[in-house]
Amino acid sequence: MGAGASATNVAHEVAALGPAYAPYAAAVTDNGVDGELLSTLQDGDASELDGALDALGVTNQLHRRKLSLAVRERGSAGPGG
Repeated sequence: MGAGASATNVAHEVAALGPAYAPYAAAVTDNGVDGELLSTLQDGDASELDGALDALGVTNQLHRRKLSLAVRERGSAGPGG
């Protein structure tokens, strides 16, 4: 989920988290959530990431936590993922 990742690449990474995440992967693609957008969410405050998860329809608190951790981990991995 690095800054250069396309929305399709980000969706594949979300889907790789497990079958329960497939609906979110589709939402990522539908909404054009790419690595550049994620990099702005990594640098912003938690409310921005929460808002993005709301927009993607992530209501399950455990899923929200896992996706938040994935975004932050990918951001600390540097460019390209």
